Amino acid sequence: MNSVGISGLPSYTNEMARLRHSDDSGNRLTILHVAGWDSLEADPCATDPEETTSIASQYSGWRETTGAEFQHVHSVNSFVVASVSDSEQIEHIHQQDQIIGPTSVNFSRMGCPIPASIFQPTPVYMEDSNNAFSTASLRYEWSGSKIALSTGSAVWLQRPHYDIDQPIGAFSPYSVAPVRTDSTSFESDFSTGETGTFAQFTMHSIKALELSAGGRLQTFAFGSHTTLTPRASLRYSLGESVSLHAAYASYAQLPPYVYMMSYQQNRSMSPMRSTHEIVGMDLGFVHSSAIRIEAYNKQYSDTPASTEYPSVTLHDMVDMLGQQFVWLPMNSGGNGTSSGIELSDLTRIHSRLTVRGSLAYSRAKFAGLDHVMRPSNFDFPWILNIAALEHLGHGYEVSTRYGFSSGRPYTPYDHSDSCAQDRPIYDISAMNNPRAPYFARLDAQINKDVVVRGLHLEVYAGVNNILDRKNFLSYVWLPRYHNDPSHVLDPVDEIDQMPTFPNFGLRYIFR
Repeated sequence: MNSVGISGLPSYTNEMARLRHSDDSGNRLTILHVAGWDSLEADPCATDPEETTSIASQYSGWRETTGAEFQHVHSVNSFVVASVSDSEQIEHIHQQDQIIGPTSVNFSRMGCPIPASIFQPTPVYMEDSNNAFSTASLRYEWSGSKIALSTGSAVWLQRPHYDIDQPIGAFSPYSVAPVRTDSTSFESDFSTGETGTFAQFTMHSIKALELSAGGRLQTFAFGSHTTLTPRASLRYSLGESVSLHAAYASYAQLPPYVYMMSYQQNRSMSPMRSTHEIVGMDLGFVHSSAIRIEAYNKQYSDTPASTEYPSVTLHDMVDMLGQQFVWLPMNSGGNGTSSGIELSDLTRIHSRLTVRGSLAYSRAKFAGLDHVMRPSNFDFPWILNIAALEHLGHGYEVSTRYGFSSGRPYTPYDHSDSCAQDRPIYDISAMNNPRAPYFARLDAQINKDVVVRGLHLEVYAGVNNILDRKNFLSYVWLPRYHNDPSHVLDPVDEIDQMPTFPNFGLRYIFR
């Protein structure tokens, strides 16, 4: 990862513990705890013209979720599930800019690291945050010969804590104005509640037809919002091997709290809404293959959109690798649409080989306050995935996967203005208009089960990106390219994804 200005890979540790107890009546208690810690330091060399960032970053964080679920069986027709959980998501981020004025960069041949007595970057971002929340829910399930009922309620206690300081703002990559903007500092340490209650009925009026309908009532104390989202579906069987299905559903959720707290005007943003319409067909062939064809249409409204840059929304914001965090003033004026069709298949060839594949075509476009529909960051028209698993006997398994997709959309630099100011400035009139080359990757792995003195071990080894394809990740700006007196460097560099990479290890399985 040196090519994106990061001097080392992240350090990551995780752990999981689970306790499950069941009795003969069907009652079951499950306690689960999952946690992870990660950290990363990026310290680009301040005199290297090939560095792709001027931001030094120090990051550390940890996340954990602990919960308990109890299922109680009332009868052969009904049971109830109660659960409680708590989640903590803590992040500590500090960033310093090595270049305060892009046009004042001076060439130096001094080696790195540069002594602090000679060069000290300027702090531009600090964050100590915890996106914490606790939940409690109760769900009741009942089913008869022709009717089934599912209903329940949940309560979320959101506890967003933020201490964020962006003291001098940043040179906006969306604006040619040669000044730092969007400086903000905010603190929040409060609790707010959300509730959700749902009910869904399923009916088998005739053997071949299944109908389902329901809805969800949700309240958000922050902003005093209430939403009612209905859903309905049907499935009709034309025989043992062919069935048709259709579904409609709507959803609502608040934007991330950190976006809402960053500016006073952002706190008035409404819940983001979407509606999903799906139709499909399932084809089954005994002991050989199961095929699904499905088409969908999704409409999005009340999407967060920048009030400063009309083409910028939450769905097309540029991911500036290794750059400074910047929050933007927003409102709920964005909207979007996504539609597509997918063919998927699961085939079993004799008893040892299983092949799963899917081919999809879709388009996803969003508009900001300028009301111009543009491809979103997730607009990949063609996606193909094929995975195979074969049991070779004697404890050996071989698996392989091939993935292909259309190239990702990206926003090009405004080359003339960027060169004039020695900093990256995006051409937002061409937001996500060009597209990178296609993505393709082939992975393979072999597993071997081994039992040594009663210990169950799994040894595995494989290779990711066997073909060593240079899959595009992003274009980046070289902020010090003018530091090179010969000016032989192009100020724009291409960053690729992971090259050929070995993958091997040993698992100990408790049994």
